[in-house]
Amino acid sequence: MASRNYPESVMTTKQTPDEEKNLALCKEYMAIAYSPEENTGGKSVAHLCHPDSWFWSPATFPGCQTPMDYAESHSVVMTSVKDLHIIRFDQAWAKDGHVLLRYTAEGSHGGLPSP
Repeated sequence: MASRNYPESVMTTKQTPDEEKNLALCKEYMAIAYSPEENTGGKSVAHLCHPDSWFWSPATFPGCQTPMDYAESHSVVMTSVKDLHIIRFDQAWAKDGHVLLRYTAEGSHGGLPSP
């Protein structure tokens, strides 16, 4: 994984070394997903995802069922909001192979029109 500085985590809890690894992996995923240069769709994050991983965000990204689906959809968003970035991880923790990242992001519409 790339060496990056990730936004702060506001609410978290003590994590095991494996849970810390899972959190770091997901933060790397989000860094790629939020990069207009690096996010070229699902293939840009596939190396970080387990084959049976799933994604759930029915209100914001309906129809996305995998992390690759989200990256694909988010790559379209990034063409419209090129400066979109994560300010902080409001909640960040891992448990039993699951990771929760609740985050706040901001950006300005200044790119292509929304599809």
